[in-house]
Amino acid sequence: MGPFPLSAQKNKYVLVIGDYFTRYMEAYAIPNQNAENVSHKLVMEFISRYGIPLELHSDQGRNFESDLFKEVLNLLEIKKTRTTAYRPSSNGLIERFNGTLGKMIQKYINSNPINWDKHINLLLAAYRSTVHPSTGYTPNMLMFGREVNLPANLLFPFPRDVDHTETHEYLYQLRDKVEECYHLARENLKEASERQKRDHDTRIYERTYQKGDLVYKRTGPRRKLDDKFEGPFIVKHMFSPDIYEIIGKKKTFVVHHDRLKPFQSEEIPKWARSLQGKISKAC
Repeated sequence: MGPFPLSAQKNKYVLVIGDYFTRYMEAYAIPNQNAENVSHKLVMEFISRYGIPLELHSDQGRNFESDLFKEVLNLLEIKKTRTTAYRPSSNGLIERFNGTLGKMIQKYINSNPINWDKHINLLLAAYRSTVHPSTGYTPNMLMFGREVNLPANLLFPFPRDVDHTETHEYLYQLRDKVEECYHLARENLKEASERQKRDHDTRIYERTYQKGDLVYKRTGPRRKLDDKFEGPFIVKHMFSPDIYEIIGKKKTFVVHHDRLKPFQSEEIPKWARSLQGKISKAC
């Protein structure tokens, strides 16, 4: 995530690492996002605490696609997968969490913009102690097999269990509890996945385009009253049924089809009509 305002600790970015099963999240403030810095945080901060993952999924950033990062993963025998090009939603868990964390950090930036990185761990503590709607459990419970104590527990403590269980009995009980939690979490995740797929399928409408077609392109971050689409653009090349290269009056973009829609205005600018004719002839 980033860039954020330069903090007093000289940080501008946040490296986010999350577990898809438990929804447990870690976030590390970093001064830059080069491959060496990202690799160091991954190994020394995350893997050193939680162990080596079997698989790591990331976007196609240059740091994650670098030779250094690949060598680190090869050394640790970690399988590497990556998102579909120009499709951030193929790493949806992290994208959604980034939006949540960004809003939480923003509360601190408004009041003290140079100390935003000092509060990330407290924000994560709040997130990890909240029941996740997809699993039905807190990330802490699924990661550690227990809830962690929070300030509220110190102010309003639960009655202490006076039963002094032997160590091996405690371990058996903990194992049974964790297995039950994992079983229920898997069921909840399956139901949540099916529900999200149904919701997605009811909204999705795939349309294919040909070279020379006029289209609108969905804009990026915008204010409430700004137009959702801009254009016209002309389809210049189709890399796949999902990925298109489009060209405008001044710029060229490579975008996913879900960011496009057909150009429907009867008034076509002269430059667009001329460029459309050249591309069509080239076909």
